[in-house]
Amino acid sequence: MENIIIFGDSHTRSYKNRKNIFPFFLGTGKEYNLFKHNIQKIEKKIDSFFSKYPNNYSQTLFCLNFGEPNCRYLLNNDWQIFSKIKLKQWNEIPIINKNNEIFNLIENYDDIINVLMKYTNNIVIITPTTAFFPSYNYMTYFNTLLKNKYGDKVIDIYNEIAQPSLFDIKKYEKIVCKKSLLNNDIEYDPIHLNNNIVDIFIDILNRKHILSQKFYTEINESFIFKVNSKFNTNIL
Repeated sequence: MENIIIFGDSHTRSYKNRKNIFPFFLGTGKEYNLFKHNIQKIEKKIDSFFSKYPNNYSQTLFCLNFGEPNCRYLLNNDWQIFSKIKLKQWNEIPIINKNNEIFNLIENYDDIINVLMKYTNNIVIITPTTAFFPSYNYMTYFNTLLKNKYGDKVIDIYNEIAQPSLFDIKKYEKIVCKKSLLNNDIEYDPIHLNNNIVDIFIDILNRKHILSQKFYTEINESFIFKVNSKFNTNIL
């Protein structure tokens, strides 16, 4: 593959400012996520992309990046739980069994993938990530199901940045995530990782022999997409 297009929620913004990577920030995770009633919004955005930007995408890898907001919301039916509970209180958040809900999220991913497959077979799924470790229980189960269902289509960044064997977060009193990936103000934003995550992403793609030399040496000048000036990501 010579270039990469990513469709996703706000986590997609971490992939900005890299040559031949085009992150499309579709909208907030509250609106664009894997709950059934929001799937159609994502599908419409994908259809809109191919209608708005007809091109030869035979050497383009399309990535989907969803799931973190859902895992976070399931903690307490609250999108903003991280802003209401301080770091030292994270290990007090109760964890209850949400396996059925998480299983449904994975099933909902099928609908998005089927829409994207109308246009391309060059599809991978990026595992959701976070530094908000109360989500790790749900996210670990989510990513396990994701890999079981989609196999080689999954780019497992989560496995390399966290410690997915930690099922009992109450044993831990600190963030279990690579420090180089954390935002400067972890109290304000413990959800998103910084731009260093792209290096891990590219490394995994290289190990899978997905990227060609042209990814590093050439720029596809036919790819001219609208840019969100606030986040410096692509938008529809």
